[in-house]
Amino acid sequence: MTLLQQTKDPSSSINHTTTSSNTTSGAGFYYSHWILDSGATYHICPSKFSFVSLHSIAPIPIKLPNKTTVFAKFAGTIHLGSLTLKNALYVPNFSVHLISIPKLISTLNCMILFCDIHCFIMQTSPLQMIGTVRQQHGLFYLQQFSDSVLNRNISHKPCFPAHFSSVMTIDNS
Repeated sequence: MTLLQQTKDPSSSINHTTTSSNTTSGAGFYYSHWILDSGATYHICPSKFSFVSLHSIAPIPIKLPNKTTVFAKFAGTIHLGSLTLKNALYVPNFSVHLISIPKLISTLNCMILFCDIHCFIMQTSPLQMIGTVRQQHGLFYLQQFSDSVLNRNISHKPCFPAHFSSVMTIDNS
């Protein structure tokens, strides 16, 4: 709530999709300011430069926690490594980057597994990881890994089964 109520300050790193090295978790991944939000209806991005495509839409009202309403007038596609956000709203006066969990699971063939301080975004067919998330200060922030780091490090995550495909069965009926 505090992040959403902050004024838009160009010097504030929360308003940019810049990345920085995280030396505590090892080399090979970078941390972004995309937050997974189970209560968000739409993916929301305040940075026009994050979009690979952008088109005008009928204005969509967005209510902010400070009780004001802003309108999204553009939507588009954003690529975050293996994760693609379709129909993300461009809201320049928003102060954070949000990934809507309901929108994500309804537009991608994926599932989201939460555990401890980690979260895994898994494509269900074929079964593969398309995103990892880490909890920090009560929020779940998207992390991006190179494929080699994912393959090397995933088996020791505290709640991720090493042989996930062997424990998952899908009943086609």
